[in-house]
Amino acid sequence: MSAAASQKRLLLVREAVAAFQAGDIATAETLFRKAAADIGGKRNDDPRIPYNYAVFLRRTGRPQDAVYWLDRCLRMAPDHTNASIEKGLALIELGQAQPAIDLLTAFPGDADALRGLSIAAFKLGQWDRALGAVTALPMPQAEDRLLAIRALAELGRLSEAEADGADLAASHPTLKADIAKALTRRSKGRFSLHEPA
Repeated sequence: MSAAASQKRLLLVREAVAAFQAGDIATAETLFRKAAADIGGKRNDDPRIPYNYAVFLRRTGRPQDAVYWLDRCLRMAPDHTNASIEKGLALIELGQAQPAIDLLTAFPGDADALRGLSIAAFKLGQWDRALGAVTALPMPQAEDRLLAIRALAELGRLSEAEADGADLAASHPTLKADIAKALTRRSKGRFSLHEPA
């Protein structure tokens, strides 16, 4: 691809990203498709084009299409960390938790990878792994903390789960019902004998 053609495609990608951020999905889609036309997936192509298109596709609810473009990006740039992480997140959305875990464990210092890893492990009932990923997050969000509470409960560490639940409820009172569910749902259908007040 010539330098001029590459620059033209990157300009289209920038315009597509701006349209997406402005909420104009149709324009973003058109611009991304234009930019991605004739991308061959060769190492001399620019990986930013399929990567950005894939992110757009995943965030607009098309994870299967996103995986296709992420694979093309990774053929161009096999060490593209963000593309690998995005692919792991798309695989989770496709219900492929184990392949997602296999991919995301390669990025133990990335918050998005850790968050995805915790979700995938949660879906498979791998409570230790889910808890480990959440505790490795530098700034866990309320949803991450709920997942950790559930993992602690599943691991039989109820006093820790209840203490974390009380702490989360104090800072996020609207989550009390979700915290109660996290404390009482058990993987084998059992419920805690100690119901939170």
